[in-house]
Amino acid sequence: MECLSPLRNLRYILLLVPGLALGAAQAADRSECMEQVRLHGLLSAARPVCPLTHYSKMFQYKAESCEGVLGRADYRLLLSEGKAALDARIQELGREAVCSKIRKDFPWTVR
Repeated sequence: MECLSPLRNLRYILLLVPGLALGAAQAADRSECMEQVRLHGLLSAARPVCPLTHYSKMFQYKAESCEGVLGRADYRLLLSEGKAALDARIQELGREAVCSKIRKDFPWTVR
């Protein structure tokens, strides 16, 4: 019977590993979503300021899909953080410099 004990422990460990991997994936998704939503907030706020004629629907969709991962309150908070970051950069560097940098740094997302 003692010989089966390590096998039984191995089975329990194998059952736990997918759960651990899933937890790590969810944490990565949440972290990625936080950055995606902040950037979406910044770029959305930049559209009328710069003015931008194109904003990637795929980028927007990806950010909006993060609301389910983050929850409504965190999603809205992160959007406002992105807008605040844009406002701060405009105060620091000026509108033209910030708009130029946004167009240069995100050519596939905005134009």
